[in-house]
This record gives sequence, structure tokens and C-alpha cells, in this order.
Amino acid sequence: MSTWVIMRVVQMYGKDMLIGIVLSHFNFYIDISLDTSRKIGYKTRIYTKVYGSREFVEAIDRSLQQHGIYSKRSLSYCYGNTRRNTYSLTISKIDLLSKLISLIPNIPNRNNDLELTREAISLVSKKAHLTWKGLQRLMMIKEMKAHGFNDYE
Repeated sequence: MSTWVIMRVVQMYGKDMLIGIVLSHFNFYIDISLDTSRKIGYKTRIYTKVYGSREFVEAIDRSLQQHGIYSKRSLSYCYGNTRRNTYSLTISKIDLLSKLISLIPNIPNRNNDLELTREAISLVSKKAHLTWKGLQRLMMIKEMKAHGFNDYE
């Protein structure tokens, strides 16, 4: 009696394909919340998240690992018309976000969202968000991203 072993092959994407996926599927978020335990009174967090099928998320994860970017994968349940499992991939460490954003070339995109994200990551990585001026700039970037302003200053 022979046994068959079925192995799943996890696809990986090249750098150009990965850049396209990041530009089209990744959403970058900026959270600023009141936190009285902090010196400035606010807590900031920048992260990115992408959703998809298990195979898609695993392929992105494997491709990002080739560039030294490690993420958290999780399963979330999508209730609605489809009732299927949706997987998510989250990157929240600022040094990994810096690596991810450095993969993407300087190209024009909608509402200068990419440039605003670069600036926000730069502010947090340089610890400028711990000053009142830096926090105000981060709040302005968050508003510009939320409302889709085209003017980048």
C-alpha cells in the first residue's frame, strides 16, 4: 500500500510584481489616539494591511520575506454573500515599513498618497512624532490621506 503526499506549492512574486501588488492592494493606515500615559499625550501607530485568499497572502508573505520584511498573518471571517475565510497580512513595525516603502520607486500616484505615507514613516522612524510639531504634521498627513488632497507641501 502506497501513500501519496500532496504538497502545496506556495507561489512567490518577483520584485516588480510585488511593487504592483503593494501599490494596488496594500492600504497604509495612521492611527493617532489619546494616551495620557505618554509624555505628549498621544499614541501613534502606522501599519499596512492586505486581505485575500490564503494562497495570495502566503505568496505575498513569502515574497516579502525575500526582502527581509516579516509580517503577521491571520485568518478573519468574512460574513456576507460569500461566507468564506479571508486571510490578512499586517506589517506594523516601523523599520519593516521603511523597508517596504523603499522597495517602491518614486512614481506619481493618486492623491500623492505614497509620498504622504513616506513622510509619515520618516517622521515616526526619526521620532519626530514625539514632539508637538511632528505630531501636528502627522495629524495633517492623516487628514490629507483621508480626504484625498492633491496638494503635497
